[in-house]
Amino acid sequence: MTTLAIEVNGSNPPGRPVSCSFGTLANNVSPLSQVFDIANTPLEPLKNTSGLRCAMAYQAIPRRVMTRSLASGGNALGLDPEDGNLVLVFLDISWKKSTDDKIMNTQAISFLKQVETLAAGLGMLHKWKYLTFAAQWQDPITDYGHENRERLRTASRMYDPDQVSQEQVPGGHKLC
Repeated sequence: MTTLAIEVNGSNPPGRPVSCSFGTLANNVSPLSQVFDIANTPLEPLKNTSGLRCAMAYQAIPRRVMTRSLASGGNALGLDPEDGNLVLVFLDISWKKSTDDKIMNTQAISFLKQVETLAAGLGMLHKWKYLTFAAQWQDPITDYGHENRERLRTASRMYDPDQVSQEQVPGGHKLC
């Protein structure tokens, strides 16, 4: 585990610009295989960017997990077993120079929009966004639904009555 932690930290040292984005699709091999091809299009012009590191991953969200979540009181994420098995498509790009920020973020957005267009055309796009990895320009909390957003706000007020994390901590997606 130590070796893995060192390797992961070395691949993305502190202070490097990073762009993370992702979409959620219904689990189906056809669009998932096409996503890999789509990734090459917006990334091709970036191949000579100084210090470019790029990773794309799929993460399954099985219906079984959502079913068990409902049985134990549900979740505040807006996921429902009726949505079926889902897959997160995650793109993580880092680079060295802040002068490349605009093009890198533009290409990450282009990738995600192409993936969403493909999935929507096949009726396989799911609105859910994973809060931890959502890009600054994505709005994951709205997709959790009004009732779940209120549930999160109630928990926030209970465990953070001074709303430090909502009002004083920079960055991240806020419940307000």
